[in-house]
Amino acid sequence: TEEERAALIALLSGPRPALDATQPAIARVLQFLFAADEDFATEYVLPLFRDADSAVLAWHSYLYSPRWDDKLLAAGLLGSLNEQWDRLNQLGDRGHQQQFFGLVTAIVSWAGIDAESRHALLTQSVIGANGAHAVDFAATVGRFLSEESVDGAQIWGRWLRQHMTDRLNGVPRTAAPDELVRWANLVPHLGDAVPEAVALLSGRGIGFDDEWFSLDIPEPTLQVHGAALVGHFVERLTNTPTVSMVLAHRLQRLVDTFRTTLGDAEAQPLIDAARGRGIADDDSD
Repeated sequence: TEEERAALIALLSGPRPALDATQPAIARVLQFLFAADEDFATEYVLPLFRDADSAVLAWHSYLYSPRWDDKLLAAGLLGSLNEQWDRLNQLGDRGHQQQFFGLVTAIVSWAGIDAESRHALLTQSVIGANGAHAVDFAATVGRFLSEESVDGAQIWGRWLRQHMTDRLNGVPRTAAPDELVRWANLVPHLGDAVPEAVALLSGRGIGFDDEWFSLDIPEPTLQVHGAALVGHFVERLTNTPTVSMVLAHRLQRLVDTFRTTLGDAEAQPLIDAARGRGIADDDSD
């Protein structure tokens, strides 16, 4: 109603100490307010996410449970997301930054935005803050793909194939080795796109690091694309200059998973590669 609108405007026009409480409360329910009154939300609430005095408070609150739709993105939220990449460090703790990465991942995966808008948002993940968030964003995508409800092959076709191709080719800037490792880590969660992803990554010199851990590989994917994954992991192990005790333990678990699911015959190249690096026990036959 007009009375409610006037009351909210009054709350957003108060002194700074009061705004420290009212602005986050209103930003948290952005989508609800936009659904109720698009004009009000566009004029008074969306600017909170861009204004220097309110952006940190607004994002802190909104990211706890971010809700969005295509109309809200088009009304200005997408533009705010693009701008926020350069200011993510202002959010402070990594938890809020991770929530931001998760929001961006969901939007590029599910939103009905055009290819140009999706590309622009992904480009900011690479160049925003001089590339400071590229590694963490890649890791977030990997966690997203590991969720049972996510169809990795669908995401691959929608945007991930092109984005990974760009990153491997140094577009729009050269990827650090640890970023490439994060992209390689998500391969087992790409479903029927696994062979294509393996081929794309082959010959790129990507190994493992101590941040890698063996997420549960979906058994249907392992059964269907086991040979491709064996070759992928053998190559990555070969490309790993040093295998720490922590990494060796995790890789042993990976080898055990392949042996259990595929049998020793199909897993043999991985078994041999692991033994060659002193990982697998020769007496484990």
